[in-house]
Amino acid sequence: MYIQGATYSQAVTFKSNANSSCKENVQSTNTAGDKVSISKEAKEMAQKMDASKQTDLPLEEYRLPEWYAEYWPPCTKLDVKIGQKTDMEKEMFIQRHNREIAEYSDMVQSAYREICDKYNISKYSDYAQYSHTKIENEFRQILSQNEGVENLMEELNVTKKL
Repeated sequence: MYIQGATYSQAVTFKSNANSSCKENVQSTNTAGDKVSISKEAKEMAQKMDASKQTDLPLEEYRLPEWYAEYWPPCTKLDVKIGQKTDMEKEMFIQRHNREIAEYSDMVQSAYREICDKYNISKYSDYAQYSHTKIENEFRQILSQNEGVENLMEELNVTKKL
């Protein structure tokens, strides 16, 4: 059984001696050798964790909105076909601009997370409640608040402009 966090050490008692006694309100399982005791609280917590697990969503639900891709530098888009040689010019660009790509990527991802949190969007179908244009405009506005973002967009050849 997997139990997260600091509660784990409080909820599970490990005893190396099979003959030692358990604390009160703790159920134990005794096997030949070591003894592991799991408290009532730990079992309840594990049941809550199991109950709160989401089932796997259909693949379509993990999609990003179409407009989101337009804010990424072309060098980050994978467009390789089987048997095709590596685009060395693209690879050199990535190596030369590695820091800028990382900095810009953090800005884009942060703005997107902020939008998703604001509108409680956790899957693609959640967008149906909102205007894609309105969400993109808010994303653009949040992204534009980052100092130097326009310079990075230009340097990384991002086609979408703020």
